[in-house]
Amino acid sequence: MLENDIKYVKDELAKRISFFNNLDNIRQEILINMAFNLGIKGLLGFKKMLKALEEKDFTKASEEMLNSKWAEQVKNRAKELAYAMKYGEYPFHIETKEDKVLDYLNKMFKEINEGW
Repeated sequence: MLENDIKYVKDELAKRISFFNNLDNIRQEILINMAFNLGIKGLLGFKKMLKALEEKDFTKASEEMLNSKWAEQVKNRAKELAYAMKYGEYPFHIETKEDKVLDYLNKMFKEINEGW
C-alpha cells in the first residue's frame, strides 16, 4: 500500500515539476517526503525553493525550506531534510532491515547473558 502511495506521489511530482526526474534520488525523496506532509499542492507552493532546485542551487533551496511556516511546524524534520537538500546526503544513518535484526539479536544476547 505505502509503495503504491509513494509511486503515485512520485509520478505526480514528475508530471508537475518539469525537472523532477533530473534530480538525484535523495532530492527526489525529500520532495516526496514533503509532499506527503504538505500535500502536492502545498509542496508546489514552495516556489522559491523549486526555482532554486531547478537552477541546482541546493543551498538556496535548503534555505527556502527553512524559511517557511512548515519548518516552524515540523522543526527537526525540516532541519534534517534541509541538510539533505543542501549536501545530497542525510545527516543520520537510515536503518536497514539488517540493522534492526542485528540490534534485536544483540539485545537478546545481552538479556540472556545478564539473566544467566
